[in-house]
Amino acid sequence: MQILERVLYFQKVLQELMDEKDVDKKELAQAIGREVSVIENWFMGKNLPGAHALKDLADFFEVSADMLLDTKFDD
Repeated sequence: MQILERVLYFQKVLQELMDEKDVDKKELAQAIGREVSVIENWFMGKNLPGAHALKDLADFFEVSADMLLDTKFDD
């Protein structure tokens, strides 16, 4: 999976999970101990979450980190 595809996939999945849990960016940031600007950067495609943030997201949404980044398709 190319970088752009991975970023777009992550943005889509994160938005879907936020919608399911009915949380906004500010609530998510508070829940995982990050600044709102960090969450916004993920949505703008400036970067992807690091390992610690990815674990915090997975724990919060009760999903696997693999699911968040769609790593099952990596070669």
